[in-house]
Amino acid sequence: MNTCTIFNGAFPIWGNAMASITGADCPCRTAVGSSRERIGSLQRLTSNALEQSRTAMAAAKNLDWTGNAATLCARTLDRDTRLATSIDDRVRQTGQLAWSGGSS
Repeated sequence: MNTCTIFNGAFPIWGNAMASITGADCPCRTAVGSSRERIGSLQRLTSNALEQSRTAMAAAKNLDWTGNAATLCARTLDRDTRLATSIDDRVRQTGQLAWSGGSS
């Protein structure tokens, strides 16, 4: 049996009258499940796009090119590759948070 505890402690003047709604599906469970699915989907899309970006930047860095513009481009590619890796790490952390906390 599912018990909704969405109001548990939220309205102290009502005492425990709203502490549980027996037999009701808690809307929080549905919201958490939907949010986890959406976060997972966006996580996969973002990670795939970042991997494609890193691959393209690695290929661009291997071009036979010299001079000041080439040096600036290589530095920019290095910076952006590190940024893409950092963003991918943060996206993974967000996914882990979605699955580790809250209701299930």
